[in-house]
Amino acid sequence: MLRLHIRACQVTNEIIILLENGYADGAMARWRTLHEIATVAAVIAKFGDELAERYVHYQIVESTKALTAYEQIIGRWDSNRHLRRCPRKSEAAMRKCSSALEKSSVGNMVGLPTI
Repeated sequence: MLRLHIRACQVTNEIIILLENGYADGAMARWRTLHEIATVAAVIAKFGDELAERYVHYQIVESTKALTAYEQIIGRWDSNRHLRRCPRKSEAAMRKCSSALEKSSVGNMVGLPTI
C-alpha cells in the first residue's frame, strides 16, 4: 500500500503542475491514472493482506515479462545485475501464484471474486 500511496502522491503533483501550466488534457490523462491507483488501493484494502501479497507478486511477474521482451528486442541488457535479480524474484512470485499465471487478466491473477 505504501508504494501505491507514493505513486498517488507523485501523480497528484504531476496533475497540479500540468494544470498550472495550462495542460488540461495531460492533467486528465494523469487523473485517470490516479483513479486507477485509487481503485487498486481500495480493492486491496477491502480484500486484505493476501490480495496485497498476490498483487505484489503479479507486479514482479509482469516486470520480468517486460524485461524478457526488452531483451528479445534489444538483444542484451546493459546491466547484468538486473538480470541476476529479476529471475529469482519472478520465480518466487510464479511459485506463489502459479495457478493464476495461465490467466491473462489482473483480476484472475490476484484472485478477485468474479462479478
